[in-house]
Amino acid sequence: MKCQIRRTAVSGLNIVEEKNRWSKKEFRRFLYISKGSCEEVHYLLFLAGGLKYMDVALCDNAQDKCGEIRKMLNGLIESLTDIVKN
Repeated sequence: MKCQIRRTAVSGLNIVEEKNRWSKKEFRRFLYISKGSCEEVHYLLFLAGGLKYMDVALCDNAQDKCGEIRKMLNGLIESLTDIVKN
C-alpha cells in the first residue's frame, strides 16, 4: 500500500514538469487526472488508517492535506475553463 500511495502522489508532480509543454486544454485534462490521483491517495490513506497500517492522526492530517490540494486543483481547473472556452 505504501508503494501505491507513493506512486500515486508522485504522479501529481508531473503537473510542474509538463505545464509548459501542453496546450491549455491538454493541461486542464491533465489536472483532472491529477485530481483523480489525489482522490486515490485520500482513499488509500483512509484504508491505511482503518487497517492500522498508519497512525490514525497522521492519516487524518494527510487526508486534510489531500483536501487542500483538491481545492487548489479545482481552482486551477476553473481558472482554465474560461480560457479553454474562449
